Amino acid sequence: MSSATAEGRTERPSAHPSLEVMTVTVATVVPAERILRQLGMPPEEIRAVLDTDDPRQVRRHLELHRERLAEELIDRRRRLAALERELADAALERAGVPSAG
Repeated sequence: MSSATAEGRTERPSAHPSLEVMTVTVATVVPAERILRQLGMPPEEIRAVLDTDDPRQVRRHLELHRERLAEELIDRRRRLAALERELADAALERAGVPSAG
């Protein structure tokens, strides 16, 4: 159940009274959606994050995406390290120095 305020905010009480009340505003949703899109979060997860009244679900989706980003970073670093080795070996070969590998 949502209620609109004079400032145009939509306040949604938490589905779990023991948790903080989440206040969702257009000023919050628009930048959040843009940032999550830029960070590569799948559209269906963005919608789930922005539509839920449960802070635990928000945290769960964000943590899952954080883990995906960490895995992606590890993969990119591995690929970059492999490329660095190849390029360094190629540079040594061009300079007439035998490669270590």
